[in-house]
Amino acid sequence: MKTVITALLMLFSLIARAQNGGQFFENNVIRIQYLGYSSGKHSFKVVNKQICEARIRTRAEQDPAVDIQVIANDSSVVQVSRLTPQTIIFKVKAETSCVSNPDMGWLEINTGTLSLPLNEDTKQQIQEKRGILVKLSRGVLTVTTNDNITYNQTVEVYSVNGIKQYYKSFRMNKNSVLDLHNQIRLGFNFISIRLDRDGIVNSYLIRSFY
Repeated sequence: MKTVITALLMLFSLIARAQNGGQFFENNVIRIQYLGYSSGKHSFKVVNKQICEARIRTRAEQDPAVDIQVIANDSSVVQVSRLTPQTIIFKVKAETSCVSNPDMGWLEINTGTLSLPLNEDTKQQIQEKRGILVKLSRGVLTVTTNDNITYNQTVEVYSVNGIKQYYKSFRMNKNSVLDLHNQIRLGFNFISIRLDRDGIVNSYLIRSFY
């Protein structure tokens, strides 16, 4: 009996947290996704998961709440103006619903805890150490060395949730060029590059940013 009571209390606790909102990016009514910062604006995608149109309330920190209408199984992009890409907290909650037992609590995203996906507009990134230059520019990854030694090179591209979505291992001499447009277009988080020569490994990690 004690075990049953404990299990019920845990279930009620989970339900309470879901209804209060603020812990999740998705519930059974809506979903939110941070798209990044560009030209003085943070962009958020708000998805209505229902089979009916919904009125959804949005709010960014101390800004006034703004209600939007999103048709069934569709989405809307909400932009929040800020002079700099500082961390902000963005919240949404459904004001109307047509599902059974809808979760009408707040959902929130803290942009400071997220890594942004790489895209084709990602700024150029350059890393150099031990005579090896690694550059990512407009979706093209270039690796250049200042010697004539052959390296075993491994390139891995990871998605936003940390899953390896692309892998390539090959031998290179002097330089290599990889076109990663197709991988980056899908929304990836970071790229791992490793150059191995006689057991000596040089590692590089290119993280996404806008």
